Amino acid sequence: PMGRLIDIARRADLDWQQRAACTEVGTDLFFLEAAETADEAKACCNRCPVAAICLEYAVTLESRPGGQSFGVWGAMTPLEREPLVKARRRLRRETERSAA
Repeated sequence: PMGRLIDIARRADLDWQQRAACTEVGTDLFFLEAAETADEAKACCNRCPVAAICLEYAVTLESRPGGQSFGVWGAMTPLEREPLVKARRRLRRETERSAA
């Protein structure tokens, strides 16, 4: 299943976003100022049918060279995604080294 999520998240077309629960609310909810809480955004994500794909999409983008973390994606803040992003970067480096 995770391989399928990665394939979907990497697709150039983002048709999965049309099924996202966040399309029903404003984006301000997901891109907060530092002092604001992400609880409402996470609640929206927790009822979303594509939250896992959304999270994978964010981690994929953020783990690329120069990738930046921002916003709530897949019910996780940048700080909460950080271990996933670091692990993905580490895996990418190891894969590149073994291929060389």
